[in-house]
Amino acid sequence: MRLLFFFLLFSALAAADFGSTNSIFSFIPSNASINATALSFSSNPITEGNSFDVYLTLQNNGGMSALSYPTVFLYSENTLLDVIVFDASVIGSSSGVVFAKSYNTALSPGNYTLIGNASFDDGGTNYSTNSITNYLIVNPASVGGQPSGGNSGGDFITTPDVPKQLPDKIIPSKNEGFEITSALVLKELIAGVPSVESIKIKNTGFDAGEYSFELKGLSDNWFVLSPEKSILLPGEERSVNVLFKVPEFALPGDYLLKIIVNGKESGFTVLRVKKKLSVPVVSRKIIVDTKNSETIVVLELNNFGGSIPSLSLKDILPKQVSSLNPQVSFIDLPGEIDSSRQLNWVVKDLQAGEIRTISYKLKAVLEDYADYSDWTVQQLVVQKTASLEEVVRVDDLHLPISKPGQEIQVQTRIFYSGLDSVNARIYFELPESFILTPNQASLDLLPRGISSASFGVKIPENAEGSYSATLVVETSLGVVRRNSVLIVSPSTQGIDSGFLLYGAAGVVLLVVGWFGFNSLKNKLDSSKNKKERKPFLEHLKNALKK
Repeated sequence: MRLLFFFLLFSALAAADFGSTNSIFSFIPSNASINATALSFSSNPITEGNSFDVYLTLQNNGGMSALSYPTVFLYSENTLLDVIVFDASVIGSSSGVVFAKSYNTALSPGNYTLIGNASFDDGGTNYSTNSITNYLIVNPASVGGQPSGGNSGGDFITTPDVPKQLPDKIIPSKNEGFEITSALVLKELIAGVPSVESIKIKNTGFDAGEYSFELKGLSDNWFVLSPEKSILLPGEERSVNVLFKVPEFALPGDYLLKIIVNGKESGFTVLRVKKKLSVPVVSRKIIVDTKNSETIVVLELNNFGGSIPSLSLKDILPKQVSSLNPQVSFIDLPGEIDSSRQLNWVVKDLQAGEIRTISYKLKAVLEDYADYSDWTVQQLVVQKTASLEEVVRVDDLHLPISKPGQEIQVQTRIFYSGLDSVNARIYFELPESFILTPNQASLDLLPRGISSASFGVKIPENAEGSYSATLVVETSLGVVRRNSVLIVSPSTQGIDSGFLLYGAAGVVLLVVGWFGFNSLKNKLDSSKNKKERKPFLEHLKNALKK
């Protein structure tokens, strides 16, 4: 009965038409709110003994910037094996940052869990928000792909083109008569992206001689050599160009190539294949110049995603190189060297599809090429480009449901996360017969502030149904458009609204009277029952006294 009462009451009130609204609202916290949104790897699965890159994305959806501490935890079942720590970084309001770091794994084959954590400092208080999980598979290393009978020398084992665990030592042999003076000892490539490199050969003999050049360890369709044969005069040096054509679906990981000159082993090149990602991929090239006793390091930023306003890159010298305390010379983009011998660069305006090169050289050469293969990027921090809709955000759009001929008030709130004030022209795009008052509003959007605007909308007499209503915010940064729906409900013709209201009140009084009558009837029945039970109760009372 009570449910019936409330149903009748609600129906009566609805018939009286007290109105309703169509609103769009998104909550924006006034403080920082940083969350981990993505955790990915440069390859998965990986081969035992190979390195891979870890990418952790943090997003600040709050209204203030904060210092973040990105961290990734590596687990095997419930056992914590390692912690990958990135440098602390300030993340601005409505901004995102991608942190990348190379990780040299000594993991055994199996399945592993990596958990990315987003913690940040807001006003002296440290917060740890959500974590994001991903899973890594480590496959056993393939047998072969390296010199048989030890670390160098002997016949080369031919195996399928799959990544392999590199030997502990990779030491090239000296070839009398022809010497490799500029050796490509490490080349990181993007699968499916061709790349041309060169290896220099010098005739160290006293007579002119012919040389033949070969690469063994991979299928012939992975590279093209030019020239494969040539004649060199005494003391003459010549480059052999190598066009690498790594198949698009090649497995990411390490591949070892053996350089053969005149049938004799003369050197090695480690190919490290990476895959395309939406974030910049750093590929390294290391050249050993034996003639000048120099090691040349080339870092390529391959941007396969959108334009990036700023990113920072940190490289660290392997301990085998750092122990020699070599002189460091920047070749193109100047960088900084800190007290721990870390090299730091800031790269501005990296465009979509662009490849930016950073190179430097060291006055030192390592004998064992395996030490060069462990040289990975320490950290890459990419400031994600915030869309205009994230900088100028419509977080509240209030559209009352109207009737034909009615004038309604439309309200909106705009959150602006920029650093400098900007003027905005705000208006609605409505059907032609609808009248907007005023036809536009001008607001100064303050940094990390919320601004409001209100408009009157006159509904035509013959309007009925749903209509498109687009809020337009024009600024010097661009134009933001927020689509919504303006609902015009049918008018109630032939029935006076006052009559409906009185009718609704009558229904309510009728229902209340019905409940009152039933309550009085129940009381009378209860009183009657008491009179009938009185003699029996007195008899029972006397019996108990005896």
